[in-house]
Amino acid sequence: MVCAGLTNARQTGDLCNMTLQEFENHRPSRANPNDHIVHVRDHKTAKAGKHCKVNFYSRLFDLTWRYVHIFGEQFLQPADLLFPQIHHGKPCRMTTSAFDKVLKRLWGRFAEAEGSNDIPPGNAVSLTYFRHVFVSAVHSSSTRDAMADTAAHVSQSHYC
Repeated sequence: MVCAGLTNARQTGDLCNMTLQEFENHRPSRANPNDHIVHVRDHKTAKAGKHCKVNFYSRLFDLTWRYVHIFGEQFLQPADLLFPQIHHGKPCRMTTSAFDKVLKRLWGRFAEAEGSNDIPPGNAVSLTYFRHVFVSAVHSSSTRDAMADTAAHVSQSHYC
């Protein structure tokens, strides 16, 4: 889930709201047939009438598919969330703050292992932080429309 968030510069809710059925209805990417696109209906900018697209690159898709067949077949129904948080032994929606706590822990371990002062500490990062870095990089090297498309927004409503 963290890999999908980082490689797609997605908002946390896009991933927390992905259902098993949406994942199973994936389609191959037109740009790279080894990658798979999952359309998520419930996300922050859904009012624009578009599904958000999450690209699962080949290896990430294979690992997630394995997770679905081991965990999902036993515990999840098609309408259930793909990445639930377990609370008192029952699956529930993972909150964005719970997702960010996992990301902070993972990033903190990475930063410790690298030992570089150039890497921000775990408590300084979130998926929003990485989205800002990504959008800034795209903004400096391409047009607003390309940035809006990459971030799954409609350019007229968000960047004009």
